[in-house]
Amino acid sequence: MKLKARYLAGEDVEKAAFRTGFVDTEEYFDRAKVCSLDKASLEYLKTFDVRDWYNRKYENWELLKDIKKEGVKVLRPESKGCYPFSLILVFLSGYDRDKVRKALIAHRIYPAILWNIPHSPADGELFKFSNEMLSIHCDARYTKEDILQMKGILEEVIGEN
Repeated sequence: MKLKARYLAGEDVEKAAFRTGFVDTEEYFDRAKVCSLDKASLEYLKTFDVRDWYNRKYENWELLKDIKKEGVKVLRPESKGCYPFSLILVFLSGYDRDKVRKALIAHRIYPAILWNIPHSPADGELFKFSNEMLSIHCDARYTKEDILQMKGILEEVIGEN
C-alpha cells in the first residue's frame, strides 16, 4: 500500500513491479497466519469516515453507470442499499471482453476479472458470465475527475472494439 501511495502521489513507480508484489501478496494470504493490525493502521481507522467512503464510491459508480455502447451491458445493484465498488460490464463474448481489457490496460486502467471459472458442461451459465464480465474499479479511492477521465477512455475503447 505504501508503494501504491507513492504511485498515486505521482512518484516514479513501475506499475509492473507493483502488480507483481500485489499478486504475490494475494497468493500469500492463503498461507499467512491471522495477525493484528499495525499501529499506523489502527490510528488511521480512528479517523476514517466510513459514511464518506460509501457516499464517494456510490457517486463514482453513478458517474460511470450510464455508459451506453453497443455490445456491452452494465450490471445494476439488486437494491438501493448497495454501494458497488466496481462497474461490472458484460460483453457479448469473451473475445470482445479481452480486447477491451487489453486496450484499457494500454491506457493504464487495470480492470479485473473477478470470477475466472473453468469451463465444464455443468456450469454453462456461470462460465459464460465469468468469460464475458469485466470489473472496472470505481470505489472511493478515485476522485470525480479520475472517474470522468476513466469514463471517457472506457467509452472510446468500447466504441473502437
